[in-house]
Amino acid sequence: MTVRFLSVLLGALILAIVAVVLARPSGPLFGPSGTLTIVTYTVPSAGGPEERIFGLGLGDVRMMTPDGGSERLGSARPHRITLGDTSGKTVVASHSVRTGAYTGIRLTLKNPELRMAEDAVRIRRLSLWNEQVSLDIPYAVIEGETTVILIGFELGNALRDTGDELVYVPTVHIETRQGVRVLEVGDGIEIEGGTIGTSAMFGMNEQGVMRMNYRMPPQGVQEQVPAVIEPDAGEEDVDMNTDDTSDEAAEEEEEEPSDDATQL
Repeated sequence: MTVRFLSVLLGALILAIVAVVLARPSGPLFGPSGTLTIVTYTVPSAGGPEERIFGLGLGDVRMMTPDGGSERLGSARPHRITLGDTSGKTVVASHSVRTGAYTGIRLTLKNPELRMAEDAVRIRRLSLWNEQVSLDIPYAVIEGETTVILIGFELGNALRDTGDELVYVPTVHIETRQGVRVLEVGDGIEIEGGTIGTSAMFGMNEQGVMRMNYRMPPQGVQEQVPAVIEPDAGEEDVDMNTDDTSDEAAEEEEEEPSDDATQL
């Protein structure tokens, strides 16, 4: 009976250790670690606040490593982000991770939806141009400190009507901060102190790739390139000066006889 009890206890202990390891895939059980926190918010549209609320599913979040690989941030449990032009900052993930330098972050977006703020019942399902959002931004996780990655989603400028469906084209503003304190204030949060690392805007292009300082142009608008007229190889440069007084003066000087020629 004692041997069986010890076997059961040992098995339970092994299962508990495995569960802890799986729950912290990017946070080592031993060794130096820091905290990586992902914060989302909505970038207000240029025209002012809009009475729209945007819902977005956030699935897998992965940290990109210098060797070209990636590590999952925390568990794969999906989060639901509710964004509106008046919404504040929200922590969607915060986990202990290995210290070191990272080269980017990759998000998996799912099931976007849109509704008017005054009508919580009518929801319009959207499509995604590409659910994989890879952001090439350098950041570091330092032992005992918190690194925050703020991701601001554009709403008004990121909706594209294809005629058959309304598509969300991911367009984000991103900023990294090192050595901060994240404080809960009311229903939102405040970020105190720290040093700003990278600050940039990324937009998805027609091929579904995130590019820095890019925003997909609206439908029906094509970039106009000024025409450049090249002169023919055989043409000579033409003097566009309309003042011909110098030519007339030269002709008069040729026709006027000199004093020596009039002396007999």
